[in-house]
Amino acid sequence: WAPDPEHDSPLRKFQHIWFFVPFSALFALWRYDTIMVTIDSIEEKRPETKKELLMLMTHYLVVLSFLPPSVWIPAIFVSGLISALIVTPTHQSEDFFEEYQADWVTAQFTSTRNAVTNNPFSEWIWGGMQY
Repeated sequence: WAPDPEHDSPLRKFQHIWFFVPFSALFALWRYDTIMVTIDSIEEKRPETKKELLMLMTHYLVVLSFLPPSVWIPAIFVSGLISALIVTPTHQSEDFFEEYQADWVTAQFTSTRNAVTNNPFSEWIWGGMQY
């Protein structure tokens, strides 16, 4: 089911070569989004948000204090690549939410789908996210 050539990108035929670059940025993007959403939540006066921001700041203080950049920078990008390889196929048909979802479990079941793992390594690397 090739896309309509009128709406296709010339880069698509090379995506198997460069896909790991944007995939690797996943964790970095999630970290940025978490901070931005937390700041927005403080401005909206959502309960418990200041506590969450304090915990995030504590986490980053510990990480940046004990691990040199030569450890945490590659860890973010390798973890982002592995996670994106898992998250992308299970979110192909996800429902998007326009409003804040307070019930995390229901949101997860609504927005993801199962994947089949057929060996112990796949079971381990997916870490339960295939269900």
